[in-house]
Amino acid sequence: VVLLFMGWRSALIVGSALPLTAAASLFGLSIFGGQIHQMSIFGMIIAIGLLIDNAIVMTEEISKQVAQGRVGQVAMAAAIKHLFKPLFASTLTTILAFMPIFLLPGNVGDFVSSIATSVVLALTASFIIAMTIIPALAAHFIGRKPEQTKQRWWKNGIQAPNLQRRYQKVLGYTISRPFRTLFLVCLLPMLGFVLSTTLGNQFFPSADRNQFEIQLWLPSGTSLNRTAEMVKEIEQQVHQHQGIESVTWLVGGSTPSVYYNLIMDEDRNSAYAQGIVVAKDVQQANLLMPQLQATLDERFPEAQIVVGKFGQGPPVDAPVGFRITGPNPDYLRLYGEQVRRVIHTLPSIIHTQATIQGGEAKLWFDVDEDQARLAGFSLNDISKQLQNNLEGKIGGSVLEDIEELPVRIRYSDEQRNSLSNIASFKLISQESSSNNDWVPLEAIGQFSLRPELAGITHRNGERVNNILAYTRPDSLTLDVTQQILNRLDAENFTMAPGYRLTVAGDSEEQQRAMGSLKTYLPVLLVLMIATLVLSFQSFILAIFIALVAVLSVGLGMLSLWMSQYPIGFNPILGTLGLVGIAINGSIVVLAAIRANPQARSGDVTSIIAETMQATRHIVSTTLTTVAGFIPLLLFTGGEFWPPLAVVIAGGVAFSITLSLLFTPALYGLVFKHRGSLLVPVVVQGEKN
Repeated sequence: VVLLFMGWRSALIVGSALPLTAAASLFGLSIFGGQIHQMSIFGMIIAIGLLIDNAIVMTEEISKQVAQGRVGQVAMAAAIKHLFKPLFASTLTTILAFMPIFLLPGNVGDFVSSIATSVVLALTASFIIAMTIIPALAAHFIGRKPEQTKQRWWKNGIQAPNLQRRYQKVLGYTISRPFRTLFLVCLLPMLGFVLSTTLGNQFFPSADRNQFEIQLWLPSGTSLNRTAEMVKEIEQQVHQHQGIESVTWLVGGSTPSVYYNLIMDEDRNSAYAQGIVVAKDVQQANLLMPQLQATLDERFPEAQIVVGKFGQGPPVDAPVGFRITGPNPDYLRLYGEQVRRVIHTLPSIIHTQATIQGGEAKLWFDVDEDQARLAGFSLNDISKQLQNNLEGKIGGSVLEDIEELPVRIRYSDEQRNSLSNIASFKLISQESSSNNDWVPLEAIGQFSLRPELAGITHRNGERVNNILAYTRPDSLTLDVTQQILNRLDAENFTMAPGYRLTVAGDSEEQQRAMGSLKTYLPVLLVLMIATLVLSFQSFILAIFIALVAVLSVGLGMLSLWMSQYPIGFNPILGTLGLVGIAINGSIVVLAAIRANPQARSGDVTSIIAETMQATRHIVSTTLTTVAGFIPLLLFTGGEFWPPLAVVIAGGVAFSITLSLLFTPALYGLVFKHRGSLLVPVVVQGEKN
């Protein structure tokens, strides 16, 4: 792109900015203890647009100075003096825009803060290089008087006089009719804001991997052997589908975290199992998951089975969740059942769970204390012997390799598998002189089966019922959460005083992240405005840039709507990068206008001339930025990178109208009356 627009010397100079900035950024990462991984590379990709922008603008400005008669160090000094403030302002405002990402606390901050670190390092390095190495190279290689020979496109870039004349007429038409121009330019961003309300919401998309998980829950109290038997049956069903390479299970607990987002939150749970399935490729995995979910739900109705993708972002217990907090466990259970009933009215919900549930079977042994006393048993003796018979007692250990394993002695499974066998257990009195003196358990009491609460969960010292909901792989969890809240309102769901319902899962993480962003936003906005005011020494021009920033967000949302990706954290990150690139073009145009005394005063002809001078490098930076994100659009696939690339690439492509039409038209509209009030003053008796 730079070769076509500026020639081969400029292309080499601008191209050198990329490896130099990348090396400086990696050096900065090593100093601050950073690492090279998905998120840090993500930040450097976002910064690519501005990395190239600074180098292109500086090189083009030196070429302009040479065309005006300045050469060598004089041209370099003039270019640096002219561009230092605007490039510093655009770089600093973009760095400030990413500071909320750097300051995010909690799990989300741990996940994305390295993005902001990479962006800040890359932008800082880019500005320093654009103010030092790039102008030095440009002054040496292109800072000489132009040759009086025929211009060649590979030396000076493509020249299109006819196109330039037509473009000049368009600029004259738009700037001389500012109200019409401003209305038409603002139409697309406003349309983007309106259409974005129709998009879905998703905090972080799922991971694009050829792996997925299967979680199995059986009724509480299910034996480990029964769970293992069902796992074997499930595995047979899984292997009947094409495209499966391997399945690995762990019964009785969570599998080791083969992906950072997996939580090992199940331990010593005999009714739980988790499996990791490896498919041939990502596409095959995406096809298998809904098929397996339908097959396993139909084949094993007595179990809760969830087939799910690996997620991105901070780990959560379930993608959709609610918390009901209050003092009484019975009410917590009741309200939880009501919420679960509403949740199951949504077709996107597979299964739900609650941490406080009623009706779990519990076996009670009611002792006849008189009979027990006559037989020489205390309640403590009976409970100890039942514990030893049913759960076992450590009776030694064996050494396996270098690990010492305890040996537990207890009754066999055949003796423990029915209530009648348990009732015939032999109890031996501590007072008996021989082990032959025993009493059957049923002689001193009787069993009864009653429902009991399995346990009461707490959070921050309060009793809480956690409602977990698992969705189908193609569901947007934030939208599902909002649909549940809307249905609860429609059914007039209310709770007694002292009880409250709050969201959990992805929605909670999203609210926490957005709340943190909003916390830092006012202070950072003040700093950004102060930077622009001090750079241009004008509140009005700072307002111009602020308007460009807001409108560029609308253009990014329009691009996102055209691609039909949901709104999430990645598009928000892309919007921050887009704002930095969009205002950079407008800052360069305003700097050019302010450097020309006639254009500064509002002269339309001079404003057109300065805008045309800035057009070449604005078009160049726009095309290079769009081209830089094409690999993310075409070759990565999935739903993680493309939304970000769409927002930046599409928004930057549309934002060229803000730099070349909106900004000069708005400047001419505001300052033309001021320019008409400036009249020449001749002081008699003075030579100058």
